[in-house]
Amino acid sequence: RLIALSNAHMYDGSLITFPGSMQESPISWHYVDHTPNDDSETRSNHSEVNKVVDLILEHANQQEIASPDTHSDEVVDEDEIETLGVVAFGQYHASAIEDALHSRLRDLNDESLDFFFDPERREPFFVKNLERVQGDERDCIVLSVGYGKNPDGNVPQFFGPINEEGGERRINVAASRARSKMTVVSSITESDVTAQSGKKGPKLLKALLGFAKSLGNDVGLHGEHAPLNPFELQVKLELEQLGLNVIPQYGVGKYRIDFALTDSEDSNRLVLAVESDGASYHSSQTARDRDRLRQQVLEDKGWRFCRIWSTDFFRNPRAEARKVQEALRRALAGEEELVESQSDSMVWRQGTSTRRRTAKPTLQKGVPVDRHDIQQLVALARWLTQDGQKLLTDEELKDAMRDELGYRHRGARINRTFDQVIQIIRAS
Repeated sequence: RLIALSNAHMYDGSLITFPGSMQESPISWHYVDHTPNDDSETRSNHSEVNKVVDLILEHANQQEIASPDTHSDEVVDEDEIETLGVVAFGQYHASAIEDALHSRLRDLNDESLDFFFDPERREPFFVKNLERVQGDERDCIVLSVGYGKNPDGNVPQFFGPINEEGGERRINVAASRARSKMTVVSSITESDVTAQSGKKGPKLLKALLGFAKSLGNDVGLHGEHAPLNPFELQVKLELEQLGLNVIPQYGVGKYRIDFALTDSEDSNRLVLAVESDGASYHSSQTARDRDRLRQQVLEDKGWRFCRIWSTDFFRNPRAEARKVQEALRRALAGEEELVESQSDSMVWRQGTSTRRRTAKPTLQKGVPVDRHDIQQLVALARWLTQDGQKLLTDEELKDAMRDELGYRHRGARINRTFDQVIQIIRAS
């Protein structure tokens, strides 16, 4: 969702994005209701400035950074800190936020906040306007629009650099600076932006405000969601009759998961991606895209995966729905499974744990493969499939073993040995 607005409006949906497995949106919106006193507040108003400063200090306090004793060797681990940046849509508004923040920090006089606002950090906190933020990225970004109503209650359609040629590119840069969370603060809504000038900047500003209000679910393009076809509606009905919580067409952009199933005890945790061989399946350009690549990418992002074949479903819909129910149970339990792909090779998949359960075998790199003990090679193969995130075919497992053993190529002798290793694993 962090890239969805840019993908839709700047790249014509050409970026293929895959949904993450958390339902809680990384996009948030804070509307500030403000009654202006004079025309200067159309560029910045104290209510929005104060709200931004509140969010900055709330974020800083959440980091729980202990101020190290200057006489001790204690060092703050920067990797444990969620970095933050604020992007204001005008320089006047950016300066107002900086002044208010400095004033609040002086009043607080809280030494525990010193490290967070230290400009010498690897990725220090910043407040910048649109023109200065190019190239900066932070874990969390606050976008503060700043533009507001005049005393008559109208919003002048003058948005500084956004009204200029290329203004949409400035918004695009600002809206793509966040790695994990983006918060939009504004005292105007999308309905206040008429976008009648014909310029792309105001149009994208209007879309951004609607996007934020929808928590990243609406990129402002009509016809984005295709209605479920009869087959998909029937699948949804069968799954819901088993008491499963089903979210159809989950995601943003062109690629969507047909059905996302949640943890019954934590509705914010999306667990199982269920895909059918419906319209989205047949729209993929290659069988490799349809049958393995999408599954592998989803599992790398924390999903477990299950497919419903239409021929099996029409024959016995309740039985196929119960297979999905069992797949959800196994996913929640973190059970291991070995599944067969549509080719003759096998797909090796482990459970959801991200911590390896055995130590990595120690094998000398670069020596001829027949000098390795076969059981040590088996142990290496088992170790390579225990990280809980990777999905490997036989060939990918062989490549991973080759890399671990320091071989540049897989000759006939190495292939024969690796085949023997895989046969031993299958038989055990």
